[in-house]
This record gives sequence, C-alpha cells and structure tokens, in this order.
Amino acid sequence: MIRLRMSAKDAHYGGNLVDGAHMVHLFGDVATELLIMHDGDEGLFVAYDNVEFLAPVYAGDYIEAVGESRKYFPQNGFRSP
Repeated sequence: MIRLRMSAKDAHYGGNLVDGAHMVHLFGDVATELLIMHDGDEGLFVAYDNVEFLAPVYAGDYIEAVGESRKYFPQNGFRSP
C-alpha cells in the first residue's frame, strides 16, 4: 500500500487536475512493492487488464493505492494466497 498527497507539481491540467498517467504510475509502484515482498526482487507488469478512473484527482487530494498478490490456478483461475 502507498499513501501520498498529490502536490501542485502533480497537477498538469486546469483546475489543478492530476493526469490519469500519474495514477497508473502509482499502480506500478504498488506492483513493485508486492514483488519485493514476494521474492525480494523488483519486476515489471506484463499488462493491465482493466483501468477505470471513477473520480477526478486534484492537487491536495490524498491517494491510497492498494494491491493484492494472487496465485493463478489453471483450472480455477485466480485466488488470494
């Protein structure tokens, strides 16, 4: 989990709006944290399955990015450990 406050430097649009690419960057940071916890080494995403932005993010907003590691079972799909 990563918690941070969006600063004025993060805002790239009128009205102090933070761009969605910055939010996607946070997904990568959370994935890196999960990979380090899992096997002690960094890694990279292969793909994003689905990204939906449900609300705008503005400078001054607090963001909490949370991730979960799951194991894939070929017959049953993904499950939490």
